[in-house]
Amino acid sequence: MIVDRLENLSLYARLHPAMPRIIALLQTGNLLSLPVGKTVIDAETFILRDSYETKPLPECFFEGHLRYADVQIVLEGTELIGYLPKSQSHLRVTAPYNPEKEVEKYEPAETSHILMVPGMFALLLPEDLHLTKRMVQQPSHVEKAIVKFQL
Repeated sequence: MIVDRLENLSLYARLHPAMPRIIALLQTGNLLSLPVGKTVIDAETFILRDSYETKPLPECFFEGHLRYADVQIVLEGTELIGYLPKSQSHLRVTAPYNPEKEVEKYEPAETSHILMVPGMFALLLPEDLHLTKRMVQQPSHVEKAIVKFQL
């Protein structure tokens, strides 16, 4: 997991062949103007626009992916994002891997959390189990874009 400011995203251009394309996309587009839901960019990249209220930990869940990495960007609001390396996790699977949705879900757990605010991004690889939508002190509204690219 990498967490940084969006203005530093170009520092990570060499991590994967898709990164320069994603960086260019993020520099030219207004993500808030995208409709909520899925916007296909190309055969290996799409954006999920989400809009939601943050929740207490027991109502959240960890998730993991097998084929895609995420660049999660908070556009408005704040949330806590939890992280656990999949190889070191002893979390119970609550929903087995669904290839159509490309996700496996795990029980919520107290772990390291990072405060995500507008202007930040989190780059999450399949090894990175992550828990999103967690409220900071009370529920609040979040607008988010998740750029998903195939590894």
